[in-house]
Formats: sequence, structure tokens, C-alpha cells
Amino acid sequence: MASKDEVEASMLTAEEHLKDARDAFNEGRFHDCAYHSASAAENTGNALIIALGGRVPRTHRNAEAIEFAATRLQSSWLKSEGFRKMLESLRDLEAHVVKSRYPIKVKEGIFIPPKEYYTEDMAKNMLEKAILVVNVTKHLLASLRSY
Repeated sequence: MASKDEVEASMLTAEEHLKDARDAFNEGRFHDCAYHSASAAENTGNALIIALGGRVPRTHRNAEAIEFAATRLQSSWLKSEGFRKMLESLRDLEAHVVKSRYPIKVKEGIFIPPKEYYTEDMAKNMLEKAILVVNVTKHLLASLRSY
């Protein structure tokens, strides 16, 4: 049985990260926007996995776990364009959960801090994807009502 408290706490954490991502974007801190956007999506993914009765993977690869669970438990979701876009956005953001926190290798022997890597366009794209992941997941969680 899924823990309603854990699902709700994960969603609240996601909302906090989403607010922080928006604030960071508005303040021109694009690397922080990237981190908080990816973290919002990851926490949202955690909530959905838990609501489906699964365990959160430690690999920062929630899209795969959600797709697997949906295949077995909510196969109708697989036909939904919103669900497919959510998974695609989540996959795009997953790499940045870690990448946005450490120096980034741009070519052999050359590393730059995240602050120099993430651009305004990248941050905007990531923020939009995080918003989509959060909104679609809220809808999916409401449709479950059993967690």
C-alpha cells in the first residue's frame, strides 16, 4: 500500500523546487533553475511511483520506473499524449539532477562550472518541462485516488 503522506510530501517538495526554479530563472541564475527544475520533476516522479505502489529508484531514472509500472497497472495511461509528453520531459530532465550540481566536462580535460554551462534558453526549456511534469502528474494522481 502506498504511503499517502510520502506521496503528498514528495509533491510538496516538488512544488517547492518548482517555485525555486522560477525564482532562479527570474533572477538569472540559470544553473540553479536547471537544478530545481530537474529536482521538481524527480520528486514528482517519486510521488507517482510511490502512488503506484513501487519503490523509488536510486538511479535518478524515474521515467523508466513509471513507464514499467504504468504498463502493468495503468495501461490506459500509455495511450495518453499528456502521459507520453510527461515521460519524455522527465527523461530529458533526469540527467540534470546530478549534472547541474557538479563541474561539467565540455571536452577532454576541460571542465566548467554549471553556472557557465546553463543558458537562459536551456533553463527556460527545463522549467517548462518541469511545469508539464508536475501538472500532468497532479492529474494522474487525482485519477488514482487510491494511494
